[in-house]
Amino acid sequence: MNFTAVIKRCTSFFLVCQSLHSVSNMDRQLALKKDISQIPDQDRKKIAFYRVWCLVEIAAACEMVKLGKMNIVMKCISLKEDVPKTSANLLGGKLLAENQRMIERMSQLVDVRNADATVEADRVKIMNKLGKSCVELNRMVRATCLAVRSAVGCPQIIAAACGDLKIPSVATFLKDDPHRACYIAAGGGFLNVVEHLLNQDNTLAEHKFKEGRTALVRASIGGHVMIVKCLLHKSQDKRKACNVSDISGMTPLLYASANGHVDVMRVLIDAGADMNHGDRASGSTALIEACSKSHLEAVNLLLKSGVLVNQETNKSRETALIVAAKCGHVDVIRSLLKYRANTSHHDETNRTALSWARLREHKEAVNILRTAAGRGLLVRSISDEEECHT
Repeated sequence: MNFTAVIKRCTSFFLVCQSLHSVSNMDRQLALKKDISQIPDQDRKKIAFYRVWCLVEIAAACEMVKLGKMNIVMKCISLKEDVPKTSANLLGGKLLAENQRMIERMSQLVDVRNADATVEADRVKIMNKLGKSCVELNRMVRATCLAVRSAVGCPQIIAAACGDLKIPSVATFLKDDPHRACYIAAGGGFLNVVEHLLNQDNTLAEHKFKEGRTALVRASIGGHVMIVKCLLHKSQDKRKACNVSDISGMTPLLYASANGHVDVMRVLIDAGADMNHGDRASGSTALIEACSKSHLEAVNLLLKSGVLVNQETNKSRETALIVAAKCGHVDVIRSLLKYRANTSHHDETNRTALSWARLREHKEAVNILRTAAGRGLLVRSISDEEECHT
């Protein structure tokens, strides 16, 4: 059966996630390390993101989302243990509860490159076909999980995302609380809902909601490029909308860079986003955020767009090169050096990029920076020179 062709004819894609104790109770640090060894095989087989044939369908749905032709909706439900399991309680909404903990762990844990199949040849074939798109697919999966969390307690938004805009309870919610609805829908990637609301009131695009964030910020965090375009189109001043910061000083571009959403970054930069803006806490810029997470494509886009490569943070005086060297992101280091990153810059600890690479034992990064020194691009600090003679 051609599942992809079927999906292309749909307007919404609904993922129902079974609650699994092995995932819900997983340690946060293990989840961030993508360590799935603690999840039993029988549980792993129940997770669509770890089944290659499911990935074919999910990938097709993600392509439709990027075109603005589909919404992906996900629910993770568990039974309330202290409530009698009767049909009355089920129909009355008293028996089921949303498992937010599992959704949070899924957003941290999932890496589709760990997907499996009953037949190994199928796994190899499908993973080879997905190729580099696995990285983008991972971002879409995380965005879907975040959308679930943002819509908790708002079943009306989920219904609206599935096209049920005219149901009385949904229509009433959208009319009575449009600011909240637009904010949640933008974060969930629900383009049809955002468009519906903006057609009623285009000032919603610039309204600040939770923690001073606008709908544009929420869409940028999730990587929802079609919604970003829609919100900017409705904004009275695109440049101003792009550069509105929340209470932490983060702008849409900073969030998009931190999450590696290159398509969103490109739209924001074209609309006049300040690439050199630093957040309130440390002065971290879009380039530094992208470098710290090793989002190479995002780094290259910023460099080609004319970002200040040697801008430093407020307190620690770190540059993008120092951040990349501390993390050992060698491809990022190479890109920064091509754009004349200052290798002799010292941070507040009087260390250079080479000092940090050596301290963290990132051997390949050390070799790259030493080669740069051989080309006359590096001026060693005193501590570097001393270490060379030890």
